[in-house]
Amino acid sequence: MKRFEDSLTKKIYDDIHGFIAINEAEKKLLGTLYFQRLNHIKQLSLSYFVFPGAVHTRFSHSLGVLYITEKLIQHIKKKGHKDFNDSKKHQIVRLAALLHDIGHYPLSHTIEKSYMEFSHFLSSKEKMTIPDLENNNLKDFCDSQDINQFLKYYAKSKDSEINHEEFARFVIESEPFKKILFKLFPKLNDEDLDIICKLITGKYINDEYFIASKLINSRLDADQMDYMMRDTINTGINASIDLDYIINNIDICEKIYPDEIKRKTIAFNVKAIQVIEQFLLSKYYWYANILFYNKAYIVNNIAQRIYSHLLINNKIDSDYTTIENFKNILNNNPEKFFFFNDDYFWEKIQDIIKENNGDLVYKLANSLIKRTFPDIKDDTFFSNNFKSEILVNYSQILSNNTKFKNGLDEFNKKISQFNKDGQKYFGVCIEKSIAPEAIAKEYQDDKQINIIVQKNNCKNIMDLKNQFFQLFLFDHQAENNDGKNNNIKELKSFKVYDFNKILN
Repeated sequence: MKRFEDSLTKKIYDDIHGFIAINEAEKKLLGTLYFQRLNHIKQLSLSYFVFPGAVHTRFSHSLGVLYITEKLIQHIKKKGHKDFNDSKKHQIVRLAALLHDIGHYPLSHTIEKSYMEFSHFLSSKEKMTIPDLENNNLKDFCDSQDINQFLKYYAKSKDSEINHEEFARFVIESEPFKKILFKLFPKLNDEDLDIICKLITGKYINDEYFIASKLINSRLDADQMDYMMRDTINTGINASIDLDYIINNIDICEKIYPDEIKRKTIAFNVKAIQVIEQFLLSKYYWYANILFYNKAYIVNNIAQRIYSHLLINNKIDSDYTTIENFKNILNNNPEKFFFFNDDYFWEKIQDIIKENNGDLVYKLANSLIKRTFPDIKDDTFFSNNFKSEILVNYSQILSNNTKFKNGLDEFNKKISQFNKDGQKYFGVCIEKSIAPEAIAKEYQDDKQINIIVQKNNCKNIMDLKNQFFQLFLFDHQAENNDGKNNNIKELKSFKVYDFNKILN
């Protein structure tokens, strides 16, 4: 019987992983306009303003995730597990890895945030309310003794349909794309496409694909391993990620989940715990030195503010505004979807510069093309009360169209003023959070990093006391009581940026 691996006869050279093996059908899929669009979307948005080497794309990252996923599959098979012996299942998981970023917006997460803001704006405009939360008082969450309560708020506050992972479903289920997939992979059907989408969004809990879902969407998955390696190498930020050691210490272990069902899941040998700690430590530095690096952060925030303004003021092509309109072009004009990439953002910047209205959005656009950064006036941790007030005010701005009518009012609100030593700065006080992004998934039971402590017994790595990374991750963010419940001590840090030289 022919092995699936025998079909991987084509090679693509990647600057991070070397040669990546693919089959003929995957090669043709990569040549479609859907994938070539990803060649025009930079992985780290506008961070190349600060890190000149950070020009890698979602296309190369998707290939990297495919490569690591295949390495994980091969290791699991060598361990004697039969989860991927079926060729069709093997192909489905590879497609989930390859397609996981197919729904990304221009400038990656930067413009995605603009669409989230626009969605909230439309909801308030139509007298609709944002879905009810268990408790809509954000300050209570910030002061809560239970970090899980805050993280639940954090997770629910995102618009699921706007999320790029959910958007990937619209691409995959569009008729032209389905036609391509079914032609290249004749054994696939609609149910298989649904499985691929659920693997991408992390919503697959069926036993048959439960282990596969951990490879694609978990706390330590192929996606994170690739972008950590790719981003740090291309920005020049030092990080120690021993990919082979992590993979070689993966095994399958049974675990009882909150629904009281015992499932086989991905777990790591206890001897790999220090390497995993190093990975998480490197991820902290990734957040601090790349994603939240002062200048890179503010340039992406400026781009987000400009695009939000364009959306709310009907200056974006109507086909690129609502989910229904996106679905329409995906089904009826997929070629137009190709041009929804980074170049489209710069076309809109060019339009703003040509109009030269001299208004706020013009000055911000001008700051991008001239690479003029606002000055940083303060870098400190604020008190819990002050932070809570800022968060509450910020949530009101997002949900109240009268305060957020043009996508730029954040710069003019009290939240954007900061008094220091009697001086009032005209700037923006921008939330720079590491805690939720760095630890939120750690508290989702289906995405934990599991460590095998003895045969057929694995525990969440956060439940293993006295681990270095646990202490490090919660420094300035939470103080540990008993290893399980954590008080939020320092939740947010804020940067104050002075825009005087840009806006005057």
